[in-house]
Amino acid sequence: FDESGFLREVCRFVRHKPLYGHIRLLDATGVERWHISSSGQHTLVLPEDQLQDKSRQPYFEAAMQLQPFEVYVSRFDLQLQNGLVGDPPNPVVRFATPVQSPSTGARGLLVIGVNGADIIRVHDVREHRLALAGLEMLKRVSEKDGRAD
Repeated sequence: FDESGFLREVCRFVRHKPLYGHIRLLDATGVERWHISSSGQHTLVLPEDQLQDKSRQPYFEAAMQLQPFEVYVSRFDLQLQNGLVGDPPNPVVRFATPVQSPSTGARGLLVIGVNGADIIRVHDVREHRLALAGLEMLKRVSEKDGRAD
């Protein structure tokens, strides 16, 4: 398994998907094996001395109970780095699924952190477009009925 080649591909993927703020692989004890962080413009593979223990995080405990191909979706919460809320605070939703190494059989989790602010922004745009489409439809109906006010 070419881990460095795999990480390059994940970085390339994340660079084109700014919705994904963090992608990490946790081992069975909850320690990060690798962590890719993205701001949408910059993608960084964290150095080994910056990897963290996530074993006490609710998403880790819940997702480790899942079967292969099942996905855990967290609630919205604030991104923590070394136990502290970032400045500015960054809301996040995490998607986690169990993974297993085909060569060693070791289990772990693949965790994708989705930027909550982007989810909210996409939702607001969709709501705005739906509202405009509804108003446009009402306008057309009223014009057909000769009641354009």
